Order: sequence, then structure tokens, then C-alpha cells
Amino acid sequence: MADESDEAVDAAIAMLRNRALRLLRTGSSSDLCNEAEVLNRYLYSRLGRQLQSRSAEVHARLRTIADMLSEASRRVDSVFLSAVLSSHKKYAEKILEILSPAGTDGVPRQKLLGELEIEQSHLSHVLADLEDADVIVRYRHPGKKEVRVAIGPAGRELIATTLMPAWFLRAADYLQAAIAGSAIPSASKVVSEMQKAEVPSRIVTDRVIQLLGDIGNRRKAPQVAAEAGVRAR
Repeated sequence: MADESDEAVDAAIAMLRNRALRLLRTGSSSDLCNEAEVLNRYLYSRLGRQLQSRSAEVHARLRTIADMLSEASRRVDSVFLSAVLSSHKKYAEKILEILSPAGTDGVPRQKLLGELEIEQSHLSHVLADLEDADVIVRYRHPGKKEVRVAIGPAGRELIATTLMPAWFLRAADYLQAAIAGSAIPSASKVVSEMQKAEVPSRIVTDRVIQLLGDIGNRRKAPQVAAEAGVRAR
């Protein structure tokens, strides 16, 4: 790209385009993502911005290739992840439920073997597929032989969107605080916060508001009874 001749620039773009097309046919999602990252690092570097100033059209052509690769990597990830989860639906969710409380340290592989009641060879197959989809990661502590399993980036996203979504955590926080004696939030605030947490239905929000009202009424009941007793005396 440092060469200002049109032929050299066209040849470089053609090479990158053909490379991208080959990756679209045969590359993994990580290959596509890595290629897009390399292009984007150049496009938004000092040299890339100089290119944009000198030739916006060339910069736009390169950005189109980078955007195509980025979009393809996300699409492949989604399709591949869905296929993996579908093929291992008996164990994938259970594995995430076991790993979630353990945090980044994960659990020993033997713990999964015992809790899932699965044959060792079958567990190896399941974990290999989940690792390829970034649902889990396997590692060893330095100097240790024990294989540990922890949640990977795709696994964390699954927990956040499916197993333990933000709207559920927000609702649980409201109810737990109310039970502990905190002030009951207004209905409008609950609606706003639940919408921000992407609650799937207003029915859920209405139910949370109703439960908060019930908790508030139960907290008031002893006070009302005591006041009535004072008036009776």
C-alpha cells in the first residue's frame, strides 16, 4: 500500500480479497476473526488513516473486506455453537451449571465425570466439542497433572443470556432487598430497570411489582395491628 501506483494497490487488494474468499470457504471462525483483526488494526492505525486521507476509495475497499470477515466469523460462531449445543443438549447445560459457581478456576475434570455419570471417552468427546465452540476451556496448573475445566467466553454469554439472564438477576435483587427491609421501589422504576435488563415480557415485570407490593403489605401488617391495639386501649 506504500506504493502509489494503481497497479500495485489493485494487486494488493486482489490478494487480500482472494485470501478472504478462501478463508470463507475453508477457514474456522477464529481464522476469520483473526484476519479481520489484522486488517482493522491497519485500517485504524496511523498508516491506515494516512491511506484514508490519500485515497478514501482504497481505504473503503479494505474496510469492506474486513467487515465481511468480521460478519462471517460471527455467523459461523453462532451456527457452530448452536450445532454443538444441539448435539450435546443432554450434558452441555449440566456442565455449565456445575462450572458456573466455580468461577475462573473451574473444577477438576474428575468432578464432571462423577457428577454427570458419563463414560470417560464420552466426556472427552463432549468437552472437545464444547472447547472448540469456546463454551469451556481446559487447562492445567503449572506443575500439576490434574486437568481442570472452566467456562469459556461463549459459555459465559450463554449463562448471561439463557441460564441466568440479567432480567432475572435484577428481579431477584429487588425481591431480596425488599425481604431484607429496604424501601420498596416505585413501579415505574421497576419497569424501567427491567426493560434495561431486557426482560422478555411485561408479564414478568408485573409479577415482580405484585410480589414487591405483597412484601410491602406484609411488612406493614404488624405495624397496623400494633397501632390498632394502641387505639383500642
